[in-house]
Amino acid sequence: MVRRTFAAIALTLAATLPLPVRAEALDDVLKAATMGDTSEVVSWLRRGVEPDTSDANGNTLLALAAKNGHAELVALLLKAHANPSQANRFGEDPLLQAAYNGRLDVVKLLVRAGVDINRSKGWTPLGYATYQGHEEVADYLLDQGADVDVALHNGTTPLMLAARNGHLGLVKLLLEYKADTTLRNDAGLSAKDWALKAKNTDIADLIDQAAKRQGH
Repeated sequence: MVRRTFAAIALTLAATLPLPVRAEALDDVLKAATMGDTSEVVSWLRRGVEPDTSDANGNTLLALAAKNGHAELVALLLKAHANPSQANRFGEDPLLQAAYNGRLDVVKLLVRAGVDINRSKGWTPLGYATYQGHEEVADYLLDQGADVDVALHNGTTPLMLAARNGHLGLVKLLLEYKADTTLRNDAGLSAKDWALKAKNTDIADLIDQAAKRQGH
């Protein structure tokens, strides 16, 4: 029933006047978004609750749905003009939260909505996916143009994260996308160094072989 009304909802929500959200109502709509209760969220939106309503930490309805992998609700909120790039107080937008939790379907929806994959500072979706070992998400992001060597503020690259955390498949994937094996973070450590420190010798050997192929 909800699926059949998506188009009509998207057309009418923009014209709905936002209403003040009472504390108990706020709790209800936030819980509905977290649980993926699309019909309940739709009901609150029809009553004037704004799509970008957020919790105390700044997590919007869209972020809560994205984090928990509720793709149908994410799609609805995007149609209702929820801001796909709005970050919480920790600087995490819905795409970052979806990537961290391995929500591939949601990641695809948010990328198609135009959310920036590459960021100039802080964590990136690729960094989060790599850190957590979500190979399919990382593969999709790389295919969509994510910078394979994008670094955190301290110079740590996705290859370093994968090497340290023992994600062999991700290391292979990043090397296929020509990750630079010579890069070092601010502490002077390379991806191979990270692998050896974590006693991931198989990964260290793989990086060493790739470095030789790259002429290093």
